[in-house]
Amino acid sequence: MLQNPYFAGITVSIGDKMISRTVAAFAVASLGVLPTASKADTAFGFGISFIFGGDVAVGVRVFSDDEAERGAFAIGLDYKLRSNSWRPNAGVAYLDEDFYIDLSVGYDFNAGEVDFGAGLGLTNNVKKTAPVTPAATPTVTTTSDPTPVTTPTPTPSPTPTPTPDPGPAPDEPGPAPDEPVL
Repeated sequence: MLQNPYFAGITVSIGDKMISRTVAAFAVASLGVLPTASKADTAFGFGISFIFGGDVAVGVRVFSDDEAERGAFAIGLDYKLRSNSWRPNAGVAYLDEDFYIDLSVGYDFNAGEVDFGAGLGLTNNVKKTAPVTPAATPTVTTTSDPTPVTTPTPTPSPTPTPTPDPGPAPDEPGPAPDEPVL
């Protein structure tokens, strides 16, 4: 059984295939990203990893998603510079338009042990996310004139009404009954 002095509680036994709860939890959390991987295109990256325990590695990554500003599952292959060994790894990463940051679990073939690393690097073919635009809202314009607008009502034009003839005035003498009317 191998004991990693940098991570208390993490033990990995190569002979009987026992994996500690922490490594198993990391594996299960990484698998949670896989269902989204089948719906997206892949992206590629090249970068440097800092292996907990004092080693540095350079390597390549394949990401499960090619959308920027998202998390993705990553698999990769690193070459450890101090120990001169290959390190296949798997982990999770945050992708941006031109770089990535990842956390990985790898296996050192020369030492025969599992190790952990954090890396960063450059990405290729990562798509920019489309900006989210808010829905258009109707625009209401108001006037700054405080006087109300009134519409005059049309007035009907007067029509002349016929007036009845009042007849002779009372102080005027009327025609005599015997006189002919001309």
